[in-house]
Amino acid sequence: MRFGTVLFLVGALAILLGVNMLPAVAWGVYFGEHQAIGSLLASMGISLVLGITLMVIFRGKRADVGPREGFAVAALSWIVLAGLGALPFFIGGHIPSYIDAYFETMSGLTTTGASILTSGGGAERTDIESLPQCLLFWRSYTHWLGGMGIIVLSLALLPMLGVGGMQIYRAEVPGPTADKLVPRVRQTTKLLWGIYVLLSLAQCVLLWVHPNVSLFDAMCHTFGTMATGGFSTHSASIKYFDSAYVDVVIIVFMVLAGTNFALHYAGLHGRLKAYLKNGEFMFYVGVLAGAVLLVWAVMASRMGVGGALRRAAFQVVSITTTTGYTTANFDVWPVMVRLGLVVLMFFGGCAGSTGGGIKHVRVLLLIKHAGIELRRLLHPQAILPVRLNGRPVKDRVIQSIQAFVVLYIGIFVVASIVMTGVLLIWPASMAPDGQEVTSDTVMVTAVSSVAATLNNIGPGLGHVGPGEIRGYSWVPPVGKIVLTFCMLIGRLEVFTVLLLFVPWFYR
Repeated sequence: MRFGTVLFLVGALAILLGVNMLPAVAWGVYFGEHQAIGSLLASMGISLVLGITLMVIFRGKRADVGPREGFAVAALSWIVLAGLGALPFFIGGHIPSYIDAYFETMSGLTTTGASILTSGGGAERTDIESLPQCLLFWRSYTHWLGGMGIIVLSLALLPMLGVGGMQIYRAEVPGPTADKLVPRVRQTTKLLWGIYVLLSLAQCVLLWVHPNVSLFDAMCHTFGTMATGGFSTHSASIKYFDSAYVDVVIIVFMVLAGTNFALHYAGLHGRLKAYLKNGEFMFYVGVLAGAVLLVWAVMASRMGVGGALRRAAFQVVSITTTTGYTTANFDVWPVMVRLGLVVLMFFGGCAGSTGGGIKHVRVLLLIKHAGIELRRLLHPQAILPVRLNGRPVKDRVIQSIQAFVVLYIGIFVVASIVMTGVLLIWPASMAPDGQEVTSDTVMVTAVSSVAATLNNIGPGLGHVGPGEIRGYSWVPPVGKIVLTFCMLIGRLEVFTVLLLFVPWFYR
């Protein structure tokens, strides 16, 4: 392990993060928020000083990045950048607790959308609408940076620093594969970010043309949509706009954000059939369509045909793509629907998208593998490879997916048990007014909070549901640390983070 190389690259990323605070400073100037500007500038200075210091100290360590260094940079940088990104909230006292500020920033960078900001303020809580506009912008902008990955952005710059970056690219891009669109990784990252920016501009314009959506809101909600993050500038989320047009625009771009960006690259080059020929994309669309129809059928009698379709489509797409925006309090929907939404949390987006979760391609390949194993019981000698897009999938890939899913579910179970214990030890945090807290409420809240953070979604059920005005602010500090870890391990897809805890990784 070349620790100097790792710290040199973390320093470069710290500088990149500091520079990216400038757009928030510009909004602070526009809104005249002088105190918040001071917090941003101070945080920017700390990030730049730390980054420059690390790069100067370890400037002689710019060796090629191997697998160990790639995974270490991907994991360590997310931890460090979340700590630096939390400073604007903490320095000015806008979020008094650093643990809360770190939770909020990690939620932003990992595109989770779980928030400690509330819908009504309180003695020790921060109301979303009371936060300075420039900090709300920074909060949403962390989504956009983390969505495509600030590390992926940096890979376009690494060759200028004398550092190769393919290992970091493979460690950071979500999904079982990280195929390059073109031979050079630097060109690949430029193309990915070009597509990302193009789609973001398109959505921002479409939102801005609505008379009730300002440019500020259009930009912030575009960041949350394209990154599948879910932070909103309003406590009511997308319901605030109460517009079918806004709902449809966001639904369309959530679907696009949850799609493999390599398909968008093909589509922009006129190869639209690439979507129809891609097995994962067709499975993804089929899951979305089937889930929308089922939820619509259940909710039609409660909301009317039109209202049920609009809300069912929005919530199913939002949950499945791990965006987490809401137009309705789905925590009061029928139990069957709520359970279905929790299951959809684990599906996530497609590989190579900004979505979280297990990813549709893994689910699809496991289903195909299970079907072949059933056929093999009748034909033990038959050679039956798993196929995707007409091509056989290597056994090594299937084994990797099986290991990933086992670890993923194992982490979910262990974290759920730990969160249940935390909430049982501090039950008063759930009901500060002395209301009775039942064991069922504790279990639903604990399990859904882990599912919502591990899959990078945000809202869950129970006391972390979309109707909870306190958001995640009430969660005890130990619980916030557990959920922060879930966000990180979900964003970096388990292996990247777990490697840090394996002794032989450092030899």
